[in-house]
Order: sequence, then C-alpha cells, then structure tokens
Amino acid sequence: MIAIADEAGIRNLEQIKTATATLADPRKADAAAAEKLIASGRPVYYLNAGLHSDETGSTESVLELAYRLAVSEQPMIRQIREKLVVLINPVCNPDGRDKVTEWFYTYLKGKRNTRIYRGNRRRTGRSMHSWISIATHTSRRTRLRARCTGCFTSGIRRWCTICMKRCRC
Repeated sequence: MIAIADEAGIRNLEQIKTATATLADPRKADAAAAEKLIASGRPVYYLNAGLHSDETGSTESVLELAYRLAVSEQPMIRQIREKLVVLINPVCNPDGRDKVTEWFYTYLKGKRNTRIYRGNRRRTGRSMHSWISIATHTSRRTRLRARCTGCFTSGIRRWCTICMKRCRC
C-alpha cells in the first residue's frame, strides 16, 4: 500500500484514519464533533489495481500516477497532496500477476504478431487462460479470490475511504 500526501498528512495518518472512521459511524460523533472532524481531517481516496491477474496495465499506470503525485510540483498536484490522502494498492493479486508475467516471458517475449488472449496456441504453444487454469486449481482459485476480495475491501474497512476506485486495464 502506498500512501501519498504532504509531510503533515503522512505524519498524521493515524489521526486521519481515526477521524474518517469516526465520521463513517454516525453513532460516534454528534453534529458539532463531526463538523470539527471534517474541518481538521482530510478525505481519503483509495485506488486499487491488479485485482485480476491479466490486468497488468492498471498496475503500471497507478505506479506512474503515484510517482507523479509524489514528486510533481504542479499547483494542482501540490493541492492534491495538501488536501487529500491518496492510498494506492498497485497489485491486489500478486500471485496471479507473477503467473501472467511468467506466461508472457515463456511464450511471448521477443515474438512478433502473437495474439495475447485465447486462441494463440498455434503460435505460442498454450493460451494464457489455459496456462493460468493449469497453474491454479479450482479450490486454490476460490481461496485466492476470497483473499483478493478481502484486499479490495480492506481499504474501506480500515480507512473508511470517501472514494474508492478500482483500476482495470
């Protein structure tokens, strides 16, 4: 998990986390206390990428976004760092990503005119989907799916995010 904010935001991450959790449960604060928390806190924006193993582009794009958010001195980006906490989970399914990367380097790297998805057995020997189905047995896939879903929803449970975006590509 990558957390991006200005120095004060990073220093006060636990305080921001507590404030958003308090605001998320209306039983914990009355209207006056909620207004005070809103004034002193920051919204948390959560980006989740790489939920499915073949969604490799989303991981690359959120890492590029994280870099730009962390180092850019453009006024708009500086304002994002000062007013928000941006959480980025670049790979929700690292095991699946490793399998797809292994498949790519085994069957496609250095080859031209190969179709990446189903039906490329003639050129590469095995399609990506059959490679993944061989590599992951059904019961293991069920456990993996539950772990990925838990990873995806942990941003809401732990951070009470105001906005959550799942990146797919």
